[in-house]
Amino acid sequence: MNSQLAGSANNTTSAQPDDPPGTWFLDGSTDVEHSMNLRVELRQFPFKVGRGVGLSLTLDHSKVSKLHAVINQEGTQIWLQDLGSKNGTRVNGRRVTDCVRLRPGDDVQFADMHFQTRHERVGDKARIQQDSRAAASRAALDLKQILATGDIVPHYQPIVRLATGDRLGYEVLARSHYRGLREASVMFLAAQRLGVEAELSELCRREGLRQGKTLPGRPTFFINTHATELNHRPFLDSLREFREQNRVTPIVLEIQEREIDDLAAIRDLRVLSRGFDLQLAFDNVRDDPARLRQLLDIGPDYIKFDIAMIHGIDQASPQDLRSLKSLVDQTCHSGATPMAEGVERHEEAVVCRQLGFVFAQGHHLGRPMRGADIVAEHVKSELQRSTDSAAIEQTCIVNSRLPAKEFPRRNELATPRQR
Repeated sequence: MNSQLAGSANNTTSAQPDDPPGTWFLDGSTDVEHSMNLRVELRQFPFKVGRGVGLSLTLDHSKVSKLHAVINQEGTQIWLQDLGSKNGTRVNGRRVTDCVRLRPGDDVQFADMHFQTRHERVGDKARIQQDSRAAASRAALDLKQILATGDIVPHYQPIVRLATGDRLGYEVLARSHYRGLREASVMFLAAQRLGVEAELSELCRREGLRQGKTLPGRPTFFINTHATELNHRPFLDSLREFREQNRVTPIVLEIQEREIDDLAAIRDLRVLSRGFDLQLAFDNVRDDPARLRQLLDIGPDYIKFDIAMIHGIDQASPQDLRSLKSLVDQTCHSGATPMAEGVERHEEAVVCRQLGFVFAQGHHLGRPMRGADIVAEHVKSELQRSTDSAAIEQTCIVNSRLPAKEFPRRNELATPRQR
């Protein structure tokens, strides 16, 4: 047995019977708003959980550590171990400080992300496979319907200037009404199975810009791209079409840093995008000075630093702060604008501004909202401002009409000694 498991003070396999043979699952959501229902089969062990890429279960949330926890199997039992995560792992509300055996129905919490363990016996495997195939088939049909009807529900997350709090614009995020396909990551997973990631990406951009025309002011729209379309002619044609249909709208193309393999191709795209009057941002840039220099040589307009570098920055060591400050300064000196992603607390925003970040986004600065909700919020704010202005004006009029005796004479304001 693994020595770490054997060392658990309160859980020993010798004192507890094995579970029946079968398959283990984690049921839950990959976002805190529970809009993405998910069932994950624990196929291979160790089963690693965290925010990093290439793990058994990747949770894209700022409070989840890059390598958060691991689940191991001993016989038919499964055991959970926290890997020194910052925000902890809990089982049924109790923080995990050692290896804990998991049982069917346990509530497992990775930071703010909740899952429940499920155990299906061997005899139920055929039914599980049938349910899985049915869910995948349903998702494929729903996605085809989305592509045919354009039934995307864009959400817009504010991008804010840290020095003033003014909004530069919004990142356009894709959502849908279809249960099981409400978030972009799930839609693109279904699109990958059908080989239509590029078509879905174009639809998300098109609807995001179209519905974004109703937003107040003249915001800049940060629109996302997908790796499968970057080197294809239809993508360039679609960019030309977007610009023709949105001649005065400031648009920034976002490219994921991890998707940039062919630097020459991205450099060519940069030249073409300038011809279309489009700006360029590299997203999820990590703490890698050499990689940052490669990206800056391409000439982007914005560098969006990864959420992992921003989360808890107010509690970072002086050495880590100096390292990040150096990257921010390097970005500024190149002519690009540094942006912080995932700012969720006031203290993080303060430190980001001190380090030289110009813009930021995150739940502390504004959650993703539908365009209609942003417009309604703006109208409400303008009405309140108008009401306040009218009240102040009325007060001034009333005061100007008061008789002279109502106002104290100058000598009445003087102290007895001054008189």
